Amino acid sequence: MQSSIPSPESYGELIRAAQNAPEQLEHLYQAARRAHRAGQFAQDINALYQESSENVLYAAWHYRLQQSTQEEWFSRIGSNWRLAILMSVLLGLILWGLSDPSLVINAIPYLAFIGAPIIALFLTSFFFIITRHNTARLATALLGLVGFTVYVLVMVSRLDAANDYLPLAFLHLVLLAWGTIAIYLAGWRFPTRDTFAFLLKSLEMLGTAGVYIIVGGIFVGLTYVMFEAIGVDLSSPIQRLLILGGGGLIPLVAVLSVYDPKGGLTQQEFRRGFARILMIGLHAILPLSLLILILFLLALPFNFFQAYDNRETLIVFNVLLFGILGLLIGAIPLTAGEFSLTYQKWLRLEVGALAGLVIVVSLYALSAILYRTAQDQLTMNRLTVIGWNSINIVLLGLLLYWIIRPGNRSWGEAAQKVFRPGAYAYLAWGGFLILALPILF
Repeated sequence: MQSSIPSPESYGELIRAAQNAPEQLEHLYQAARRAHRAGQFAQDINALYQESSENVLYAAWHYRLQQSTQEEWFSRIGSNWRLAILMSVLLGLILWGLSDPSLVINAIPYLAFIGAPIIALFLTSFFFIITRHNTARLATALLGLVGFTVYVLVMVSRLDAANDYLPLAFLHLVLLAWGTIAIYLAGWRFPTRDTFAFLLKSLEMLGTAGVYIIVGGIFVGLTYVMFEAIGVDLSSPIQRLLILGGGGLIPLVAVLSVYDPKGGLTQQEFRRGFARILMIGLHAILPLSLLILILFLLALPFNFFQAYDNRETLIVFNVLLFGILGLLIGAIPLTAGEFSLTYQKWLRLEVGALAGLVIVVSLYALSAILYRTAQDQLTMNRLTVIGWNSINIVLLGLLLYWIIRPGNRSWGEAAQKVFRPGAYAYLAWGGFLILALPILF
């Protein structure tokens, strides 16, 4: 009987069918554990408990899994902490050594261009050491990243220090380093659910790393104040060791805090611990973001040409648009049964409205950059922004289509389809810019 139970994307319907059969529900849970999907089972139980808290069986499983899932999580990742700490120390020492003031290229530290690729190398190597999976994929992805990094270093050495390519190369190398991790974990084909799961885990990891950075910043600040209080000035190497060496400890620790390398992307915990705090925060910000965008569009006609005349205003717009894309990713539900039907209805309305408003603002920003280009000339920065705006407008349009599609109760799962072509578009455009900008301009 146990072996006949499938391992679906969501256990919601199977749990409902077994709500009056405790033994069958137990078999379903054990099948989920064998498939390394106990986290998904727990999420679906929690969603059903939120809908029907009076159901005694749902309540019992809800409280049982709150404790057991946490224990399983820590038992799975506990054996990996020693490796994570060892590699983190090594990463910190490498970043500290590469931060030496003499290691510069065109008056810019080498670390600015090779820091993100090195971190990606350590993260993917950490995953590989634990799982021993996908050797060819890892080697190919890392070789590609190394190729782009070497190309950037060669181009930077030939350009003027004030050339616009330098900051653009830095930003897009970070994107490609992140893409290398995505390719290794999700695969070259970027399956829809794996890609969306990777994006959610990326948001969670960034939030966790931000907390660690704040704590580390406080520690470094207190260390500096303590030594200054007794008249000891910390030398530059010591300061760099505290900042960059300490910073090197963060990536692996932050990842292992929220990600189980032994499980697949879709088998992770997505709505517990810091992930739940992040979700609640993003959902709370959603209506506020809607209000701000509505007020912005109401004020826009009275200041319509501000972005057309002011370059800084246009830069702010584009940065905010990327931030709102992150908000949309975090707000989209994982499964149809994750929230109650009433909350799903309001969430769908808010996410759809936000996507529509962002499209309007993106079109305004695109028109402004096209106007400035027509009045002057095409530059590196303008080509970059035109490309990114165009990609985001298309993706937001597809996202809005899947959200407002009539009769689509699983709108959240449907909306996740957007991020597969989005991943291809982002990496392709980022790679193109790194290779083509120094040639075209």
